[in-house]
Amino acid sequence: MNLYGDWLYDRRDFEEAAMAFDLACSYPKAMQAYEKAHAWRPLFNLALEHDLGEEKIKELGYKVAGKGDKLYSSCILVSDSFV
Repeated sequence: MNLYGDWLYDRRDFEEAAMAFDLACSYPKAMQAYEKAHAWRPLFNLALEHDLGEEKIKELGYKVAGKGDKLYSSCILVSDSFV
């Protein structure tokens, strides 16, 4: 499943790649792919599920909240929920 996730990631199908990595228990890769897919909710669910730690989750929140103006409404959701 990990190789399939790599293949999907290379094809820029980030959300599908993240799900494949999650099934393969490759959580750092899954989180990276969810971040690339701008799928904030599954990204933070995975971080919370695997006890990333409060400080790391805040760092992640600040990182994705600053992703740009096009994602403004998503950034507000992240800021309100996790930062």
